[in-house]
Amino acid sequence: FPVTIVWGNAYEDEAISIFSELCDKEIIKPGFISANDYFGGTPDGIAADNSFGIEVKCPYNPAIHLDNLFLDSVEFAKARKEYYYQIQGYAILPGIEDWYFISYDPRQQSQFQLRHLHIPKDKAISEKIEQKLKLATFVLTSNKFTNGPKVREFESVWSKWVGAKHSLFVSSGSTANSLLIAAIKEKFGLN
Repeated sequence: FPVTIVWGNAYEDEAISIFSELCDKEIIKPGFISANDYFGGTPDGIAADNSFGIEVKCPYNPAIHLDNLFLDSVEFAKARKEYYYQIQGYAILPGIEDWYFISYDPRQQSQFQLRHLHIPKDKAISEKIEQKLKLATFVLTSNKFTNGPKVREFESVWSKWVGAKHSLFVSSGSTANSLLIAAIKEKFGLN
């Protein structure tokens, strides 16, 4: 594993323990939580009384943690968009609406080691995520994954976006490569 992942995993439990003491709540690791057959996640922790959930990051690069110290929830949504949406996705899973982003770096002076930021469930974003999940679930369960109306819609939108007359959605990279080779042979008379 990359050193960044090893570092993060090594200090995650320590961060959870410190935050647990700070808020005087027992925090459990819930493991994988499934919303349905196609969507789920593994939050880093949930309060034992289900009052909140947490997502912990222990950046290997201390500058990232120092940046996190100065973010408010609005700035966090912009600067750490990937984590913000991760938390909003988790807010759908167990039905917990209050979440905390925790940044932890044990190399800092004690007063700067842990930053916790309240990230409430954003109902508008949750609705968008749920709409996308419904659409994805429909496509995956419709048996029209590689040849159906949503595929044709995607091909049309993609063609416009890249400025092409046509585009073709295929089921794998191997199929795409085979079609590319066939097109090159056809164009240059190499059959």
